[in-house]
Amino acid sequence: MIVYGIGIIIPQNMFERDFYKKAFDSADTPLVVTDNEGNILEVSSGFMSLMEIKSKDSLIGNDIKHILGVDSIGDDFHGKRSIKGKLYSVTVKKFNVEDIDFYLISFIREEQLRDKNPYLALLRDFMESGLEVENFSTYIKSNLNFIKNSFKAECAIFASRIKTRKPQFRVVLATNNCGDTVNITLQNIPEELSLGNVMKITSEGGWGEIQRILQQLGYSAAYALGINLRRNELKFILILFYKKPGLLDPGIQNSLNFLSYILTYVYQNAELRKELRTSAYRDIATKTYTQILMKEFVELQFYEAKRYGMTFSLMLIKVKNYGDLKKIFGSVGVDIIMHKIANQIMQSIRKSDVMGRYTEDSFLILLPFTDGDSMQVVVSRIIDLLKSTTFPPAKNVKFSLSFTNFSEKDTSYTELLKRLKETEILLE
Repeated sequence: MIVYGIGIIIPQNMFERDFYKKAFDSADTPLVVTDNEGNILEVSSGFMSLMEIKSKDSLIGNDIKHILGVDSIGDDFHGKRSIKGKLYSVTVKKFNVEDIDFYLISFIREEQLRDKNPYLALLRDFMESGLEVENFSTYIKSNLNFIKNSFKAECAIFASRIKTRKPQFRVVLATNNCGDTVNITLQNIPEELSLGNVMKITSEGGWGEIQRILQQLGYSAAYALGINLRRNELKFILILFYKKPGLLDPGIQNSLNFLSYILTYVYQNAELRKELRTSAYRDIATKTYTQILMKEFVELQFYEAKRYGMTFSLMLIKVKNYGDLKKIFGSVGVDIIMHKIANQIMQSIRKSDVMGRYTEDSFLILLPFTDGDSMQVVVSRIIDLLKSTTFPPAKNVKFSLSFTNFSEKDTSYTELLKRLKETEILLE
């Protein structure tokens, strides 16, 4: 049987099925097979790359409709969807094998906008991917090579401001072909280098430190753009190096100007999200306490236990495939999942127990007046709960659990927190 549109043959005997399954798995084209309700049964390596997922276990069983953001997929669904900041044409074909209905879904990258104005599409991708950034340095580290290639540069360096009286920057990241530039200090920052104003440097003039790097690397020109936290105060500098000394294509140079604004927005947004997390006493998504407050609770409980001879226990519940779930369902979707997990756990512990979102992928529970034996009862109850409960839209949330008890030998509450890392149990 042939599935029309992409020419996949559905074989009849088991040997052929295994052969074709391996071929499907290794296909570079993003492909998904679901049951008649949209639950994912199989994915190609191309779809795993699209979703930035290393293990297909995080995808199998999930509802493709949640990933696509649609109510139904129908027999001959065809539409366009933005996934990871890129536009895809999505086609759904229904087929039947041994009287069982399946859906085969293919994803083809839309290139029309990129062909007409490639840099407009590139900036759109940067804007969309930057909306959910929580760590700007990590974002730049994962995108520096992409920026270099997209703007047709030979190499790129990224410098961060250091605390000195006069503005100085240290190179913290560099792509290949940039030589030994990491940790170089950049001084005498030109006034013309500012937000939205890309500066050209050549061997004949521009900026002394960058001119020396040009000579060392054998390049002819560099373009520097600034990233601000506050007006007229640069926080980072991104520099692209080129072999040709002439002016860049106007489309590239204008796009670099806009990139300066976009990266500034991404950085300021990430800093705002960080500030909100540290200033709030409750996690917005799960309504549980924040890490800062949980550490204060644990420290207070520790000193009370030391003084009055009491006991208490700590439990850490971690979502092991949090990163994959975030890639599949996005920040909003994974917050919904974490909220449901928190809600279920809160209903199964005592009113006197204190629970908080310790990291983005874990919850810490403080259990006052709980010794080792009592803790085992709680652990068993939580394990049963996590194994028997689903947390939509995810179908396969993976957990680990660790716990420890207060000891009179402990000299600091941080010792208990460290012990939590040594007692991790993976829940299968």
